Amino acid sequence: MGSSSDTLTHLLPLDELIQVIYQGSSRFVVLSNVEELSWTVYVGLSGPEGRWWSGCWKDTNVRSAVGANISASKIETYAGLLEDAFVQGELYIGNWSTQKGAKINFTLGANLDNPAKIPLVEMPSEEVASLATKVFTNIALQSRLRKNRLHPPPFATSAGASNARSQPSAGGLILQRPPARLDTLRTLPTDQRTETNSSSRAADTTRSAAELRAQDEIKTLKAELARVRSEQTQAGSSARGQGKRHTDAANDTDTRPSKAARSAVVLQDTSRLHSIASTYSITTPITAGY
Repeated sequence: MGSSSDTLTHLLPLDELIQVIYQGSSRFVVLSNVEELSWTVYVGLSGPEGRWWSGCWKDTNVRSAVGANISASKIETYAGLLEDAFVQGELYIGNWSTQKGAKINFTLGANLDNPAKIPLVEMPSEEVASLATKVFTNIALQSRLRKNRLHPPPFATSAGASNARSQPSAGGLILQRPPARLDTLRTLPTDQRTETNSSSRAADTTRSAAELRAQDEIKTLKAELARVRSEQTQAGSSARGQGKRHTDAANDTDTRPSKAARSAVVLQDTSRLHSIASTYSITTPITAGY
């Protein structure tokens, strides 16, 4: 093996990792950062106090963990195991205590033959502020790939991302236009359905009113036809009872329409009834004589 920087280079799989630890009633956030001469972890306790701890491994710590006959392949294998343990959540805070100055440690890969145990020291507020600024700066730089959004849009899909049109930003990065919002895509069909349903209801209402008017008109015409027929029957009976057929016929000729004319009226009204019923699909039987 060469210099210490060569040793730490093989730990790059552990760079820029972040994980959450739930331990008892406490919750921690862990950041892993690999630099040229050290591997550093930062542990923050969730809560109003905002306490942070940090610890690091140097070249000697890595060599001690890997063991004898150290080689680049052994360090890379060890780094891969630690990375898997980090991602799978196999990490905890050893000797945890809320007391100031307590000797606690960060343990990674507890199921490994040689887990990584890094002593932690509480950080002063100035270092915590510096760390926060560094982390948020990196987040802001990465957000340029998402049009400066803190998180990827929840409606982004692989299909939408593949079909999105790419366009250059002012900084030379390639930005992808996010797919259309789902609520926008759903609004148009909903409005169309609402408009169609309203039109259908209006058409049904108009048709029902027209049918009712037609039925009323048919009833009126039927009553008129019945009245005319009744008058014809009564006139014939009265003439036969009094024995004055000729006189009554003459009077009827003067005062009433002829029988042929009355029959024409009946046929005309009957035809009108059939026409109205056919227009509005009314199935009431209509005959000239009822």
